[in-house]
Amino acid sequence: MMNRLACIPFAALLVSTAVAAQPPTGERVPVAYPPAAKPAPVFDCFHINFAWGFRLGGRFIDADGTIYRYEKQKPAWLPQAIDENGARYLTQADLDAKYVERVKIGSIVASEIELHRASIEAAAQGKLVQSGPAANDAGSSSCHAYVRDTGNDRYRDVNLGTDGGVSDAPLRNDSAQAQELIAWLKSVGVSK
Repeated sequence: MMNRLACIPFAALLVSTAVAAQPPTGERVPVAYPPAAKPAPVFDCFHINFAWGFRLGGRFIDADGTIYRYEKQKPAWLPQAIDENGARYLTQADLDAKYVERVKIGSIVASEIELHRASIEAAAQGKLVQSGPAANDAGSSSCHAYVRDTGNDRYRDVNLGTDGGVSDAPLRNDSAQAQELIAWLKSVGVSK
């Protein structure tokens, strides 16, 4: 006698499993990715605030051009930044913790990422300067570019400056390339 499951086409099993595994509309479910599927962030714009409890949220683009939205409230994201020779680095583990509750919201072609990635080094040469009035308890909004340091399992963190979001102390990266990158990030829906 033939097994009943053997009569169901494999594709139908996949579809029925995928439909059954989806959460009800509006419910947020963390996505657990195997290590090989973790995105390699390149550009990230986010708002972080500790004033009335912890809140973090933003959008990032990975090396493949996938755009993600993420939010985090607990536990607070407290990266252990490494400062070396004037550069700031974040570990892979810290970024994994930041992006743990991410949702894919779009994509752009990978060649566009490469085009803008070429401006990161020039943006890293810029200085951060005060760029407007401060707002108490507003938190911080900023955009960052990440450069993978493969040998050390970390990313160089290049602060591009404050985007259009509110900030306790808005900062502008005085590099023309940083300003161009923020304008581009706004055009693709990552920055405010």
